[in-house]
Formats: sequence, structure tokens, C-alpha cells
Amino acid sequence: MGAISIRYIPLCLTLLLAVSRASSAGERYTVYMGGGGDSADSTTTIFDSGLSAFGTYLQTNPWNSEVRFDGGHSVTEGIVSSQFPSIPESNRGPFTLQSYSKTIDKYVALIKSGKIKDGDQLLLMIDSHGLTNPDGIWGKAHGIAVGNSKGTFLGEGEEVSLSRLEELSLLAKAKHVNLAIVDMSCHSGNSLTLANERTCVITATGPEQYGYSGFAARFVKNMKAGKSLEDVFLETRKNDTNPAYPMISTPAGLELNRKLYPKITPFLYFDSKELNAYDLSPRLLDQARSCSPPKDSAEELLAQIEQLKSTVVGGQVDMSELTPLLKRYQQEQDQMTTELRSLGAQELNNVETCTTSVKYGGNQHIDYHATATWSVLLLSSFSPEQFKYLNDQMNAATTGRDKAQVQAQIQCLDWNKKKLEEITSTHPEVQSYKEKSDALLKKMTDTYSLAEKIATAERGVYGNLYSDLAKGDKSSNACKNFAL
Repeated sequence: MGAISIRYIPLCLTLLLAVSRASSAGERYTVYMGGGGDSADSTTTIFDSGLSAFGTYLQTNPWNSEVRFDGGHSVTEGIVSSQFPSIPESNRGPFTLQSYSKTIDKYVALIKSGKIKDGDQLLLMIDSHGLTNPDGIWGKAHGIAVGNSKGTFLGEGEEVSLSRLEELSLLAKAKHVNLAIVDMSCHSGNSLTLANERTCVITATGPEQYGYSGFAARFVKNMKAGKSLEDVFLETRKNDTNPAYPMISTPAGLELNRKLYPKITPFLYFDSKELNAYDLSPRLLDQARSCSPPKDSAEELLAQIEQLKSTVVGGQVDMSELTPLLKRYQQEQDQMTTELRSLGAQELNNVETCTTSVKYGGNQHIDYHATATWSVLLLSSFSPEQFKYLNDQMNAATTGRDKAQVQAQIQCLDWNKKKLEEITSTHPEVQSYKEKSDALLKKMTDTYSLAEKIATAERGVYGNLYSDLAKGDKSSNACKNFAL
């Protein structure tokens, strides 16, 4: 999903790659990448505020800097020229498939050669549209957009995988370089897999949620000399009010991610006509088609927080705002689930499985299985853009195995499309169910404000829990050790 320009803008990516001059901690280096995926019809991108903030930061906090951003939006390109006057033209340019690959290659070579060495700091920040990572199609992390979009949705332009940064992460660990990856994109929580004892990863949201452009600008404005990246993250997160879930790879952060994120995730989904975002509806449909009654997710989350309170903070967490909001949201979802279930159409629980095998490299082959209920097929969009996107990914793949993997996905996508045509022609009641459920789900299109209130109330709870968890952890970590 791309970002929509409103008060808080859902992003679909920010990665900042920063490199600085000599300091007491060693040499530093910076590259700012992103701005990909916005429509070519505009003169600006939704990432301009973060870009401008970083330019202002560098004017008083000079780094050896590089900017690979946007390409094709005149106002945004003007910001790159005017806000980064100290950066040579050779270190400025558009964010493309080629510039992304060359930039990563450059810093890999600098670490391997010893130019970036033991004790030096390399900060990676990215600001662009981002994608989910279903079935690990993007590798260890997730995908982000580069260049301009040919339309209004992701998949209508070009994307790259942030999994490429794993090479930098492993090198940083081996060479004792302090690396930080700040990923502000939608679904950026997927990037936490890149963290290790030398690599700090900070994300604007979790794997399932959108990111928002205001987070990037606020994060940069909080980057003050003497602070650690952990300090900057906590300050930025505390004042964030978007229905997102910012993450950090510290021990305390990972513990809270593990215990709280899966349980609060259902309350951060929303439907919004204004944002053209519909994440809640498909999940309510799946819940309605389940044979079991709706889960009491609010009670599960509250019980988990109570458990953390008793063992970590001794009950010193104010739940007075969060508790009624969670219960209200749960009641609304349960009521809608009951109404949807009353429509019937049990055929939608039927399961179809695509099985295919694609050969590569002589006798090697990829066996691929994809299972989906009729309901999932009915909600799917088998657009030409989807097929083009997968074909582009196959053409960009660098190994026979990767090409075979994408080819298998294309074959199953085509199989699913034909299966849906067969189902709707032989079972007209399935199409009728979709029309009736669509009418019911229109009631749920104003859930953004409620999800936003839940996220805001969660910030205080998270901050108190994090503080006490961090007090009990005396070990060093990559985010605490990365000092500005």
C-alpha cells in the first residue's frame, strides 16, 4: 500500500544510511535513501518532510554524506539540491535499482577494505514506500519502492529487497563496525531480522502495519549530540500517535515485541475511505467464516500487560485509557463478526490447493504449494499489475533458484485466477455473499480514529514497561552503544 497525503501520512518506507566524520567513537558515514513509489504526476513526494529535516540536521551536524533519493519530482529534487549543499554532486542522485545496488556495494567494499573499521559507525536510514513479506518472497527483510510509480499503487513501479542489507549487517559484526538501520517504511518491522550484537535496527512500525511520514521527521529532529539511538527511538515513539507499532532491536524492545505485538496487532488494523485503506474488513470476514466463536483478544492483551506489570513494574502502569478503548473495539468487531456470520455461505470455507514444480539448474527444482479458502480467492485481485510485478521480480532475480521460486508463484497466481472464475460461474451464491458482506462492512470504514486512540494510549504503557525492562538489563546493546 502506498501512502496518502493527510495529517499523518502512511508511508511505505524510510531507510537512512548515515556515515559521519571523525568523533570520539571513530569515523562516521551517512547515506539517505528513499522517496520511491509516489506517482509521477506529482511534483512532490510524501517523504519531503523527513528529507528536509535530515538536510537541516546535517547543516549543523556535518557527516560525510550521500543522498540517493527520489527521481522525477521537481520539488523533492530541489530539496536534495538546496538542503544538502555540502554534499558533492557525485554523492547525490535519484533512488533507482542501480543506485541502490551500487550504494550497498560501495559500503560493503569500504568495510571489507578496512576503510570503515573497528569502532566506526555506519547509520543506515531509508524513507520510501514499503511492502509486506508474505511467504518470505523478499527474503529476510521486506521490499521497498524505488523510482516513480506508474500509477497509484505499489506494484505499478519497481521495488528492491532490504534483505540485501544482511551482507552489511554480517560484515559489521565480523569487523566490529557499529551499524544502525533505521527503516521508516510501511511493514518495516520485517527488518528487525537484520539485527545482531553490532547492528541496531529501528523501525517505524511492525510487520503488519503501515508506517507514517511524520515519524521520520520527528526522529531526525530528536537526533541530538550525546544521545544514543535508543534514546532517540524512545523519545520519538513516546510522542507518536499513529496506529502503528514502532520497534527497536534492544533486549527490552524484543521482549515487548514478543509479548505485546501479536496481541495488540488486531486493534491497530482499520478501514478508512479517506486513506483508501482496508485491512480490517478481510480479517473480519475470515473471523466470521471460522467455526469457533470470536477470540476475546482484548482480554488476552490486558492479561499479558497485567502479567508484565506484576513481574516488571509492580503495577505502576496506568491502564485507565487503554482498557476501555480495547473493550470498545472488541465489542464492535464481535458484533460485526456475528452479523457477517448470519449471512451463511459456508461454501466459502472450502479449500483449494495449487501445487506446482519448477525446474532449475539441471535436475534441481522448486516444489511450491499454495492453499487458499474460497473466501480468500473471492477477496483476491488478480490484476495485470500483479502479474507484471511478479514477472519483473523474476527478471530481476540473480539465481536460478530465485527465478524458479517466482515462476512457481506466477503459475499458482494464474491457477487461482482460473479457479475463482470456475467457482463464481458454478456457485452464484458465492458472489451474492460478497455483495452482502460488502454492504455490512461499510459500517466499519471509520475505525481509523479508534485505532489511533488505542495506539496513543499504548505509548505510555509501552514506555513504562520498557523502562523497567531496560533497568534490569545491564548488558550493552547495539542501539544503546550507537551514540550521536
